[in-house]
Amino acid sequence: MKKEFKLIICGLIFIFALSVTVLLSLNHYMDIQTEKDVREIAKVYLMGVSDQEANRFEAIKTIRFNQLNYMNDSIEKLGPAPTKDQIVHAVNNAAEFQSFTNCSLVSEDGYLEALYGPAINHLGDQDFLISSMQYDREIVTGAWSGNEQLIVFASPLHVPMENGTTSAGILWCKPISSFVKLMNLDNPESLVYFHLIRRDSTYVVRNDDATGDNYFDKINKYLKPEGMTAEEAAKELAMAIDTNSDFMMHTKYTENNGLDYERRTVYATPLDDSNWYLLSIIPYGVLDSMISAMGEARYRGMIVSMAILTAGLLAVVLFYFRMTRKQLHDLEEAKKETEEALEEAKASQEEAIESKDRAEEAMLEAEAATEDAVKAREDAERSKEEAIEAKNRAEDALMEAEAANEDAMKAREEAEKAREEAVEANKAKSDFLSNMSHDIRTPMNAIVGMTAIAEEHIDDKDRVQDCLHKITLSGKHLLGLINDVLDMSKIESGKMTLNMEALSLREAMETMCEIIRPQIRSKGQNFDILISNIISEEVYCDSVRLNQVLLNFLSNAVKFTPEGGFITVSLYQEESPKGDGFVRTHMIVRDTGMGMSEEFRKKLFTAFEREDNLRVHKIQGTGLGMTITKHIVEAMGGTILVDSTPGEGSSFHVTLDLEKVTESDRDMKLPDWSILIVDDNMDLCQTAVLSLEELGTRPEWCLSGEEAIEKVKEKHDKGEDYFAILIDYKMEGMDGLETSKKITEILGDKTPISLISAYDWTEIEKDAREAGVNGFIPKPLFKSTLYHELRKYIPGAETEDNKELHLPQNAVDLTGLKVLLAEDIDVNAEVAKMMLSGNGIEVDRAEDGKVAVEKFESSEPGQYDVILMDLRMPHMNGFEATKAIRALDRKDAQTIPIIAMTADAFAEDANKCYEVGMNAHIAKPIDIHILLRTLSHHCKKDQSQD
Repeated sequence: MKKEFKLIICGLIFIFALSVTVLLSLNHYMDIQTEKDVREIAKVYLMGVSDQEANRFEAIKTIRFNQLNYMNDSIEKLGPAPTKDQIVHAVNNAAEFQSFTNCSLVSEDGYLEALYGPAINHLGDQDFLISSMQYDREIVTGAWSGNEQLIVFASPLHVPMENGTTSAGILWCKPISSFVKLMNLDNPESLVYFHLIRRDSTYVVRNDDATGDNYFDKINKYLKPEGMTAEEAAKELAMAIDTNSDFMMHTKYTENNGLDYERRTVYATPLDDSNWYLLSIIPYGVLDSMISAMGEARYRGMIVSMAILTAGLLAVVLFYFRMTRKQLHDLEEAKKETEEALEEAKASQEEAIESKDRAEEAMLEAEAATEDAVKAREDAERSKEEAIEAKNRAEDALMEAEAANEDAMKAREEAEKAREEAVEANKAKSDFLSNMSHDIRTPMNAIVGMTAIAEEHIDDKDRVQDCLHKITLSGKHLLGLINDVLDMSKIESGKMTLNMEALSLREAMETMCEIIRPQIRSKGQNFDILISNIISEEVYCDSVRLNQVLLNFLSNAVKFTPEGGFITVSLYQEESPKGDGFVRTHMIVRDTGMGMSEEFRKKLFTAFEREDNLRVHKIQGTGLGMTITKHIVEAMGGTILVDSTPGEGSSFHVTLDLEKVTESDRDMKLPDWSILIVDDNMDLCQTAVLSLEELGTRPEWCLSGEEAIEKVKEKHDKGEDYFAILIDYKMEGMDGLETSKKITEILGDKTPISLISAYDWTEIEKDAREAGVNGFIPKPLFKSTLYHELRKYIPGAETEDNKELHLPQNAVDLTGLKVLLAEDIDVNAEVAKMMLSGNGIEVDRAEDGKVAVEKFESSEPGQYDVILMDLRMPHMNGFEATKAIRALDRKDAQTIPIIAMTADAFAEDANKCYEVGMNAHIAKPIDIHILLRTLSHHCKKDQSQD
């Protein structure tokens, strides 16, 4: 036991010695690491402070150079041959206004002529100054006037001098003390102090630490750089100055013949547009004290730790000693108890032998009884097995009966469910037929009734015109009902297809605005469209179906929103989880209309369903629009979220992952213009600012007309007017027109002002022009929209693309256009000929596709400008006729535009037209505006190719 105790004591001593060694080694390592970290921190801090001073020099230089340019411009405006008095007068005014000490002209040979203040009697670096003026550079240098040292801001200027020569430049001087104060070079509280030296190391600005005539002398006399000699350090600094690069060294600054020293770090950096270098020096006096204090603190901590460790080890030894003594005592007690137990066990063994003998006798008696019991148990087990088999057969029969009962119940439930679904389907279709009968008869009644009224008042032009307008509206409504029914039949038969093609979101949103704007205007509603974070304007999508979705939501919003209500469309994008080739596009339509009940919202997308509400009964509709919309969005792989509150309005949120179109090679860039955005919607302002920054301009924004006027005044007073101002038409408080008028009063008509609005420009153009507005930017504010509007202000830039954005639908003159019309129905042919002839277009009709091919084949090249082709005709349909024309061996057979004009209005019908060589597809009944716009596009395109 004593031997084991000695081993434990030796182990504890070893642990104690090892711990002390580790603590001492750790303390030494921490000293080295702390010194290294402090030096690195000092280096980073020194470079940061040096960069800060260099940036401060750059700011001072930029301000002064701007002042010099302004003052030089005022001198040059005196004319090509100003008089001496004119030059002196202009210089004195500028110098007094800017508080300069001296202003002098300098010639190429160094001759100085003072125009203001005392004469300069010495230049700090004449060769650098003269060579810079010869290269038309603006520089900063130094000079002396009497006993005063000056900082000189010099710029090229060529005017006559009193000695008959022409000046190379002009020097504007201030006391260098003001420059030192601005640069904060003499701050006694700073941890860093500075020298400003020339490239030959002579001092420009020296502090109390400067010695000798130049810094090289100080290096050789007082410094001991780390890792090199003083002469090598001076050579490396000279080499850095020659290559215009930065320089850093760690050194000891010695005094009293090297007995006393202080560690320092020196950092040198050039100052642009000058012949100067900035030396930044950080002494380690305070830092060394900190390192020493930290070392002493760690040493004290180590001593305390060693004391605690020693006390802990002693406590462990004492505890182990006491525990060992207690264990020895417990061992003696256990030994005594074991001996007593052995004696008791011996007595019990003798008693057990006697009991064993008695048990053997009892066992023989029990064996005889057991044989009788075994026979009885075998009989009982046979009876039990028979009972179990009977029970199992009964349970199997019961389970079979229960399964049969469940099948019967399930079949009954399915039959009942099928019966209920059939009843509901029959009821829904009956309701639909009833609704359709009512909804179709309503516009038909209007058409028949208004036709009768027009016949009775045939001489009343206004009355007839009103009747025709209402007949047109009823006809469009009837066409919408038919389209909904046909779309629904396509969806139910699974034949609805998508025509995925390149689509411009900007053009799609502008087209949507053009279509819905008249309806919104007629109901006196407020409309706005907001976009943000547009990643890709060009995507692949079925443009017809996308317009159908958005216009369905917007049409419902117009229907169910009262006069004065608000309708808003929002569009934004984000990265798609499908990968870099896709973009997740969000489209939200909000209104402040009557809203929907929660019960109806759950069955909103069920076919033939409309809310049972007195407010809704007067609003026509089939109840199919939302069902069709949901199927279209799901076919595109998207989702629809609906949020609605009765009496407050509804919100429809569509999310689509659309494939990006490869971006155009043309890079949209504008000059570095200063532009102000004014809109009371912060999101729109921030989106416009991001787009304008990407275009290369410097945009600013504000949220009200009052704030915009303050910004314009502030800029105007500084002589830094905005290049252009973009103002929202509708704002709370001061609107866009009033703001434009106030700004025009301040700036005149030199600054372009463009109005931002989702409303039609023709409605507000007159008032806008009177308020000083000379441009219009339609919402939504895509980057390309801003580019095309502002690009027209670039001198010599082409603006045709900008003009085409806002041309009226029938702006192109189609007079004299020659059309071959293939139409077998006389009434349809007559309608088409009347529409086209009314616009100066010559029409030649072909009664079917075969006649159309024959007429084109027998015509002279160029006789027809375009072919309008019906699809369903006898003898030869439109597809066959188009293939035959394209196969003809003549020059214009491949280039003449062929446009389908048919009642086959589905996307797959349009795709078939494109596949056989047609250029466009127009659905009947014909919208004359769409027809004229299509003719204008394809005929203009064809002419440009010719």
